[in-house]
Amino acid sequence: MKIGKTTSDVLFSGVINVAIRLRGLVFIPLITISLGVDAFGAYTQILSIASLLELIFGLGLHAGLVRYGRRSVDTADLYYSLLVVASLSTLVVTAVVAVFAEQLATLTLGDAGYASAFRIGALLILIRTVFRSAQNYFRIDSRIKVFSAVEGIRAYGDITAVAISVYALGLGLDGLFTSMVLFEAAFLGVLQLQIVREVGITIPSFPDLRANLEYSVPVAISSLAGNVSSRVDRIMIGFFLGASAVGVYSIAYQIAVAMSMYVKPIEQTFFPEFSDFIDENRYEKCANYLRTGTRYFLIIAVPTAGGMFLIGPDVISILTAGQGTPSPYLVGVIALGITIGGIERLTGTILDAVEETALRAKIIWAGAVANILINAVLIPSFGIMGAAVATVLTFVLIAGLTIYRVADILPSTLPWLTVGRTVAATLVMIVVAETFVPDRIVITVVLSALLYFGALFASRELTLSELRTRLPIQR
Repeated sequence: MKIGKTTSDVLFSGVINVAIRLRGLVFIPLITISLGVDAFGAYTQILSIASLLELIFGLGLHAGLVRYGRRSVDTADLYYSLLVVASLSTLVVTAVVAVFAEQLATLTLGDAGYASAFRIGALLILIRTVFRSAQNYFRIDSRIKVFSAVEGIRAYGDITAVAISVYALGLGLDGLFTSMVLFEAAFLGVLQLQIVREVGITIPSFPDLRANLEYSVPVAISSLAGNVSSRVDRIMIGFFLGASAVGVYSIAYQIAVAMSMYVKPIEQTFFPEFSDFIDENRYEKCANYLRTGTRYFLIIAVPTAGGMFLIGPDVISILTAGQGTPSPYLVGVIALGITIGGIERLTGTILDAVEETALRAKIIWAGAVANILINAVLIPSFGIMGAAVATVLTFVLIAGLTIYRVADILPSTLPWLTVGRTVAATLVMIVVAETFVPDRIVITVVLSALLYFGALFASRELTLSELRTRLPIQR
């Protein structure tokens, strides 16, 4: 049976995102075994800071490109106008980071010796800002498969470049970042050539720049706040506990955050669709999409969080050859926070579509401020477990405020019955697996999956008739 374009976009994007998240797992042994846990901590810290600065100084203009590109009569002019503004802004901050690299390395890692890696990594701020604009060009007319494929190519190109620099050339952390910069710059050139083939080159006239900034800057602020909530813990761990603790926490976080591969394809595909539905006043259709997407996310994500508790530390021990293995509670708590954050991301897409970006920015910043305060209290007392608890509390606050507001816009968006059933089935899975299942990863995974889906079928959350039909997400 032929499935709709939206469903196929979600599925294709989902496959790519699984591959990208596996990329994150590949980086753990690639760096920790060859360079050590300290180097992995420095690598994640530098990328975290680069990502935060990219979000601030990129001004969120890639979001405006998608939102207003669907209305624009001159896509080329809009694209180049927003690209120039974002590029100039991030060029300035890239130069500033290069100048103050030693101070940044000392403040965030306690070691000025990482300054050269900071300088090289700073180039990713500019490169990824331009790349983000070029990639989102393909979302204007809902070419989600192209958009996702581009991200997948970049992810595995980075792996190849890093593997060559670390193993074949033995270059260390500086060489690692140099290889990433060179590959991403070259791939960006290829991507830009394709855009030139489609729309040519236009001298930007900056049409409706003020309106674009009024929409995009709050999006950037929201994204920044979200990244502050998800990354500031590592920055604060580095400040209080040093690079090694950052490495251990980052490895645990990298395993747990793999669950975002479930929400990202839905979010990326739904935003252009939600924008059209809102413009056409089709709010019930919008609510149906959101309910369905959230339901399938919960069915997969909730047991994955339970699985992180069961096998996460064993997987990490294998990936790092026994270096810096965290407790199952650390991985499980972080995974719980990521699941709650996924619900917020899906629901928050509605606020972006109705252009309430300023409100969403305020909500997420409230969570970010709370996250900083909670981390400042819990990390000195409870170490990296305190940071994990802060992650959960932050996402609960943000998700609660977002759901409360969206409930005034759309009818019945959150499938509460699915929440209860998936949580109950996951608890059954954990209790039985911990009590009766042998301590073997493959056996645990297989039997846990059977236990979970058995409980889900028993509760009638899933039925055989539903699985025989296509997913009910059709345009």
